[in-house]
Amino acid sequence: MSPLIPIVIISGATMGAVYAVSELVARKKNSGGLQNRIDGIGGGKTPTQQPVGQTSSEFSWGMQTAESNTTAGNVTARPDLLPTITKFVSANQIGKNLRVEMHRAGMRLRPAEFIGVCIGGVIVMGIMGQILTGMLWMTMLMAFVGLVIPVVLLRFKQNMRTSKFSGQLPDCLTLVASSLRTGYSFMNAVELVINEMPPPISEEFAWARGEAQLGVPMETALQRMVERIKSYDLDLVVTSVSIQLQVGGNLAEILDTISETIRERIRIRGEIASLTAEGKLSGIIVFCLPLALCLILNVVAPGYFDPLLNHPLGRWIIGGTLVLMCLGGLIIYKMINMDV
Repeated sequence: MSPLIPIVIISGATMGAVYAVSELVARKKNSGGLQNRIDGIGGGKTPTQQPVGQTSSEFSWGMQTAESNTTAGNVTARPDLLPTITKFVSANQIGKNLRVEMHRAGMRLRPAEFIGVCIGGVIVMGIMGQILTGMLWMTMLMAFVGLVIPVVLLRFKQNMRTSKFSGQLPDCLTLVASSLRTGYSFMNAVELVINEMPPPISEEFAWARGEAQLGVPMETALQRMVERIKSYDLDLVVTSVSIQLQVGGNLAEILDTISETIRERIRIRGEIASLTAEGKLSGIIVFCLPLALCLILNVVAPGYFDPLLNHPLGRWIIGGTLVLMCLGGLIIYKMINMDV
């Protein structure tokens, strides 16, 4: 084993300990700072009721959730675990983009906390790779896996939340259309969706309702909801509602038509998913089996891959194999994923 690797590990652990101590000091220094300033302005008393239309902490840092916009209660902000990183990312576009990504996935994490999870994954997986194999390239590969896992989990949760939202959308449109037929206004119909529908669709409409109560035009609030969700079905609905609010028309009939279209698309997607399930499973097995086999053989017989790793031709063979595996996985992905 290279003597440089233990030095790097010890240095990383030392820097991590120093950073953890600095974060604790910063948290202790900043704790109660906002409350003290509010007490100084308001004579030591702070309101306990949530103002109407307050925005959500799922999207920003330290505020209450969008779902709690429907009720009033005590506001308790969750303490910031990484104030230094929060201060850094909040000053640039990285923090704003990560905040949107966290909200889109429905994850109760601040951007700084997600960055901390990624850094921790790199360190932990790198140390595991070094302990299990003692090889520098395997350590680097495991560290890269530790970085990729949180990102993949984030994308997975985003896709799951978007799929759940799309599945709830037809029932939401039916509820809105029925409310409009009984004489409700569009805002009253939105209130009914917030109170009757489960998350995540109730959370998103609560967010849009809160923005409208703060003075944002309803068309703009709905368009921002499309930007957060990234759903083609929702984009179609918002476009129809925006046109109807501007030029008039029978919105209930339009929503019923869109609801039927979305239900049919969901049915077709389900049929396609059932027909392509075998291909998806085959692609996953074919892609993951060589990697898992290489890892097992390297643990059981550490010198098994020495001829490939020590010879220039062997390195080219390994590189070509990885490229072909990625290319095959991409081809299978394109074959089994159809845009409906």
